[in-house]
Amino acid sequence: MVKMIRPYGYSKTNNNKKRILIYGKHKTEEYMPEFVMKEEKLIIAQYISIIDKIIRKPAQNKQPTAQDYKIRDEIGQKIWQLLCDENYITNNDDNKNLW
Repeated sequence: MVKMIRPYGYSKTNNNKKRILIYGKHKTEEYMPEFVMKEEKLIIAQYISIIDKIIRKPAQNKQPTAQDYKIRDEIGQKIWQLLCDENYITNNDDNKNLW
């Protein structure tokens, strides 16, 4: 999550052991889950990262197999549908291009 947050600011744990984002020139603080839910790009990035952990990308010197592509595509389509059905993201062309 840290690399995904960097363009917005930085994160830290507050005294209540909750993760917060600090951003802007006025060092605005916002509870991380609330911020992430407003930024669909972060939700998409997090799920792509999860897919990458479930189905590893091929090693540098190996090409992905047709099976690799098929599995990643199937999981990606299911997750996309779930995120849209649960209203975590908007099903539009901008988000599809990120996916």
